[in-house]
Amino acid sequence: MGQSSIGTKVSYLDANGNTINMNEKYSDLILRGGQTSKVSPYHLASRIKQEVGPFLSHSSISGKVDGFRGLYNFYNIGATSSAEPMGAIKNGLQYAKDGKGASQTVKDKYLIPWNTKERAITGGGIFIGSSYINVRSKYYLFAKIRCK
Repeated sequence: MGQSSIGTKVSYLDANGNTINMNEKYSDLILRGGQTSKVSPYHLASRIKQEVGPFLSHSSISGKVDGFRGLYNFYNIGATSSAEPMGAIKNGLQYAKDGKGASQTVKDKYLIPWNTKERAITGGGIFIGSSYINVRSKYYLFAKIRCK
């Protein structure tokens, strides 16, 4: 992430559009998310930068997308492509909202709904850890690369 972004104090919008100001920086949330998920915070930070850019201004983490106010997805989990305008972002935010039909056990495990930036960073980290990193999945290495 951008040097200036990582040190920024976190604020976010709740579902009612109210601004919540935290007394913590993104770096604090990423470190805590790494501890909880057992995924390196360096990996989480680089994955966030890869998915939403270095300046933390992507629609999937704005909390402002119509129909998905107050929801966040830093890793674009579930953000499958779609012909609909902003379709991939909406698909990712649908995952952030309800796990796209996941059981309550799965939602609890991944801290869904991702209605705060901390829940999104930590819950997404748990997803990445339990689906790829902590199970030593080779798939993750190729998740973003088409290998033949």
